[in-house]
Amino acid sequence: MELGKKQELELEAKRFFESYKKEIFQAIKGAGQIVNIDFDLISNFSPMLAEKLLEIPAEIIPLLELSLDETGLIKNPLILLANWPNSLTLSLKDIRAKNLDTLVSLTGRIISTNDPSIKIRNIRFECPNCGKIISCLQLTDEIKYPIKCSCGRKSNFNLLSKELEDVKIIELLDTNNKIINIEFGARFFTTYFEEILKMGNKVEICAIVDELIDDSNSTIVRWRLDPVGLKLIGQEDKKLPVEELFKSFETIGKTRKGFAFQEFVAKLFEKKGYGVKRIQKTGDFGIDIIAQKDKENIAIQCKMFKEDTKVSNEVVQNALGASQSPYSSNKVIIVTTAKGFTDSAKKQKENSKIPIELWDKEKVIAEVHAHMNDLEEGWAILNKLDSDPTDSFTYNPFMPKVDISNTDYFDIDRVTTGIPQLKRNKIIVVRDTIAKLESKVGKQIPIEEIEKEIGGKMSKDEITDALNQLAKSGDLFRTKMGYIQKL
Repeated sequence: MELGKKQELELEAKRFFESYKKEIFQAIKGAGQIVNIDFDLISNFSPMLAEKLLEIPAEIIPLLELSLDETGLIKNPLILLANWPNSLTLSLKDIRAKNLDTLVSLTGRIISTNDPSIKIRNIRFECPNCGKIISCLQLTDEIKYPIKCSCGRKSNFNLLSKELEDVKIIELLDTNNKIINIEFGARFFTTYFEEILKMGNKVEICAIVDELIDDSNSTIVRWRLDPVGLKLIGQEDKKLPVEELFKSFETIGKTRKGFAFQEFVAKLFEKKGYGVKRIQKTGDFGIDIIAQKDKENIAIQCKMFKEDTKVSNEVVQNALGASQSPYSSNKVIIVTTAKGFTDSAKKQKENSKIPIELWDKEKVIAEVHAHMNDLEEGWAILNKLDSDPTDSFTYNPFMPKVDISNTDYFDIDRVTTGIPQLKRNKIIVVRDTIAKLESKVGKQIPIEEIEKEIGGKMSKDEITDALNQLAKSGDLFRTKMGYIQKL
C-alpha cells in the first residue's frame, strides 16, 4: 500500500472510532481489549474503508487496531469483525487460489482442540555470497529453507533468527464433512474465546486465507486461515458427531484418513488419562499408539475400515506379535470403525495369554461419549459392552508352546511372536526359498521366481502375506517394484 493511501486510511479509521465511541465501548468483550466491530458500521461510515477491508484485510485489520490504540480509547485492542457480508460464505472445497489474502466465512462444528504450543512462524537467513537477508515463512512441521538467492546461490545459507509464535489449533468439521485446521494466535488465549472454542460448539469463522500450505506428502490442498471474526452459533453439542467425523475421514485420502483416525484415537486415550506416544508412521511393526498409565503399557492398533467390513484375525495376530517385540506391552487394543471382528479374530483374543480388547465402531462411539463428552448415555453403552461375558478376556493355560529356535538365517521370533504354527511354517518356507534363490539369481529376487519355486504348495496371497511378515521383522527384506531383497 502506498504511504499516502495508508495515511489517508489511518485518518479515516480514527474519524470512524471517534464518531462511534459509544458503539465501540459497547462492543468491548472479555478482558477489555477484544472489540467486535460491526462491518455495517464501517461500511455506512466509510465505503472506502470497507472496500479496502475486503480487498486487503491483512493490512487493514492491523491499521484499524493501531488507529484505535492511538485514539486512546482502548490500548492494544484485538479487533474482530461482526456481521460480515454473507457474500464471504464459502466451504473449504470452494476455496481457490483467487481467495488467497482475502476474507472467507466458514461454518462448522469444533471436533478437536489442542493446548497452546510454540511454533516457528518465520526464519531469517543470510546469503554468504551477497549478504542478502531472506525470510522463509514456516507453514509445516518441516523447516523450510531458501531455494535460491537472487545472486544465484542455492544452499548453505546462514541462519540469523527464528520468529516464534504461540498457537492453538482447532479442527472444524464443515457442512461438507471436510476437516479444516485453523490456527489461533496468542491473542485468542482468553476465557472469552475458550467459551466459544469449546469442542462440540458450532461456530462461524471469518478468516483471511493466509497461505497455501505445500504438503509434499499429500495430494490435498490445505490452507492456513487467520481468524478475524468469530461467532457462536450453537452451544456445545453433548453428542460429539462421531458418525460425521468418521465420514469426514473418508474424504481425505486412503493414507491420510488412517493417520487422522490414529490421532483421533490418541486424543481419546489422552482424555482417558493415559500418557500417549504416537509411533512413527513407518516402521511401526503394526502398532500405532502406546498408551501408559500406572502399570498399564498398552499397544494400540488403529484400523480405519468401512462400516460393513470385519477385522480379520491377521490384524490381531500382527498387533499381538508387535506388542511384545519391540514394544514389550502388557495389553493390546485393536480399535476400528468397522462393525466388528471375524470369529477367528475373536477366538485369537480368547486364546491369548496377553489381554486383548477388540473395539468396534459401537465401542468407539461409547468411549467417545463417555470420556470426551461425559454423557450418561455413553457410560450406559460402555458399561453394557464391558459387562458382556462374550467380550471378556479369557486366559487359556493350555495354549501350546511352539518351538521357534530354527533361526539359521533370520531372527524369526521378531516376526512370528503370536502367530500360529501353520502360518509360521509358511513364513519359514518362503524364507528358505529366498535363501535358495539368492544363490541362483542374485540379491534382488523377482517375486515371480519365488512363486514358481514354491509352486502349488502355497497360494499367491499366502506368499504375499509371508513376505509382508518378513518385511516387518526388523527390515530383513524390503519389497520394491516386484522384487525383494535381503538387507
